[in-house]
Amino acid sequence: MTRKMIVPLLFGILGAVLFTTLGFWQLQRLQWKEGILAEIDARLAANPVALPDTVTEADDEYRRVVVSGTVDAGEAYVLSTQGRAVYRVIVPMTLTDGRRILAELGVIPAEGQLRGRPTGALNGSGYLMWPDEVDSYTPEVDLASKTWFARDVSALAQVLQTEPVLVVLTEGDNLAGITPSEVSIRISNRHLEYVFTWFGFAIIWIGMTGLYLWRIKRRPE
Repeated sequence: MTRKMIVPLLFGILGAVLFTTLGFWQLQRLQWKEGILAEIDARLAANPVALPDTVTEADDEYRRVVVSGTVDAGEAYVLSTQGRAVYRVIVPMTLTDGRRILAELGVIPAEGQLRGRPTGALNGSGYLMWPDEVDSYTPEVDLASKTWFARDVSALAQVLQTEPVLVVLTEGDNLAGITPSEVSIRISNRHLEYVFTWFGFAIIWIGMTGLYLWRIKRRPE
């Protein structure tokens, strides 16, 4: 090996090690994300349970629960899309044990806000959710018309004076005129794509390094 080949060889080795390391890191991330998705699938498929005394996003998101209580005064209309423009109807609900939580009753067409929404007793089941919908482009809340543009659980709880706990109802005995909300999982899992990308870069880098070293070797001294 000539002296001219040492630096390109070291550079090639370092690049290959870097890309390979990133590939294995994404492989670990893939296994971690698949574990999370499997746990969520298990929660979605489980039988509904009573609302736990303490709930957290990390441990309870997408957990199916049953609720029983009274729909209180006050509501929020969250503009959304489910194949068309709709409003999500979110209300404060006092449970039989005295706790106040947020309940998403379902959706109504965006052409007009609901009049005479359900009040009084409500028994139903749904999923605990902490939607991640707020970003820097989300418009400000219009409190006068009770119109929101994202489900911000903390802000909704503050305005409607409840715990920062949202149950998205999929079944209920007092939801006439409201279509149940769609519950969808929006968790990106592109780690397998990234695995192939980084390992592909490593292979290309090794090939380019080998070609460059071959060309150096064939040069006349």
